[in-house]
Amino acid sequence: MKRISLILAVIFLALSLCACTPSNTETPVPSPTGGSGTEDKFDLETVYMKPGDTYRIYMYNLENEETPEEYYVRGLLRDQLDLADAQYIQKTYGVTIKYTPWKGSWFTEYCGAAASGEPLAEMLYTVGPHTLGQLYMWDGMAGSAMLPISDYDYVYKFDDREYWDVDAQNAVCYYGGKLYYVIPRLIGDNMVNLHQYTFYNKKYLSAAGYSPESLVKTAKEGNWTWDYFRQVAMAVNDPDKQVYALLTGQENSLVYNLMFSNGGDYVKKETVNGLEVDRFSAHQNESLEAWSFYLDLEKNNLVMPKSMGGEDIWFRNGKAAMMLTHLNRSDTYSNYPELEFGILPIPKAPGAESYVSGLNWFMPYGIFKNIKNPEGVVQFMSLYFRPAYAMSSEENLMLLESELSVRLQDEDSVQFAIDALDYTYPSNMLIYQNTCAEYMWYASESFVKGETTPDVYFASVADAVNAKIDIYNGLADY
Repeated sequence: MKRISLILAVIFLALSLCACTPSNTETPVPSPTGGSGTEDKFDLETVYMKPGDTYRIYMYNLENEETPEEYYVRGLLRDQLDLADAQYIQKTYGVTIKYTPWKGSWFTEYCGAAASGEPLAEMLYTVGPHTLGQLYMWDGMAGSAMLPISDYDYVYKFDDREYWDVDAQNAVCYYGGKLYYVIPRLIGDNMVNLHQYTFYNKKYLSAAGYSPESLVKTAKEGNWTWDYFRQVAMAVNDPDKQVYALLTGQENSLVYNLMFSNGGDYVKKETVNGLEVDRFSAHQNESLEAWSFYLDLEKNNLVMPKSMGGEDIWFRNGKAAMMLTHLNRSDTYSNYPELEFGILPIPKAPGAESYVSGLNWFMPYGIFKNIKNPEGVVQFMSLYFRPAYAMSSEENLMLLESELSVRLQDEDSVQFAIDALDYTYPSNMLIYQNTCAEYMWYASESFVKGETTPDVYFASVADAVNAKIDIYNGLADY
């Protein structure tokens, strides 16, 4: 683990890059950010972008159209790097970049315009994985509003793992055998911001006999297991004082993480009739074993009632001693110095050889159909959306550690966050957040009440869920 000298070096670099805030006055065009240890990304054999092209990117959270200078106003390191690319691309290739705003609904106007042949933008940020199928199946017709990006592999293949999350693209971005969306790698602490970890309150667990030092030692030795996790939960639980060992979290992230650590999930890919498709899998043994473990925690009153969602606040306010969730739940914790917390891996399932972390949220981009110069847009995406730093570059690893050192409170937590890069795998269950949620995590209340059991319930709804999945993916008649 790189120590304080590297941290100081990258902080100095970040401060120097951020010293000049963007303005509307003309400034020298920065050099392109090619990326450490790789070919310059602007060294193009063929230029498909045409002088005079306008490349519009739809961002759902904007109220007005913005230029890159207006969009990148925060002055953060990432903004400065992206703005430098935007200015260089516009100056060098004679194109214009614009960010286009919300038009009254999430996608209706943009998808309708693209399907009709008069697109309002060339590209869009899809917000997350839960919109991908809706966009692909716009108006009930596969690909009516979205362009298959892989049709333009001769321009660029988004397959460099240093810059594109290829595993996530394989999991969630292919429809009808074609790549419809791309997922750029994130840099700095954003690399691990959506990975899953165990958060723990240091004061509560220390008082229960589990010091941070002992927990770190246990985790480093590979013994942070389900059984040890339950042992700690039993010791720290104090519902009479309104302090519970655990909370369920958004979309019941507690049981989701238990499932994933045991090789289970709500949805997995299977081959059916020679075609790889998503299939409901919560009724399979790996998932049912996790549900059984979770319900035992509930039976012992270790889980805070009605805590599905808002976990960052419940944990911050001391209502729960541990939670299993995304690292980004700690985004605001630096504002609360009274909260002493650390992170550990997700507990290891029985018989598992290593820790596992799920990645179930992504930030994809797509291209609207019927645009004027699709080759130019694909090439533009390959330049503009590619991150400034390669994933394994020294610049990126220094930035990762320095930013984690600010938001996390101890070196061991920083190292656990970084280590998860080696054992995090994509999960595609949140693609179906808008269509199948009632069959997934929201069923847990009926299990806790004893109205039904996971094995009976999930087996009974499997066919219905698979039918919805097929419709969502345009495969109902396959």
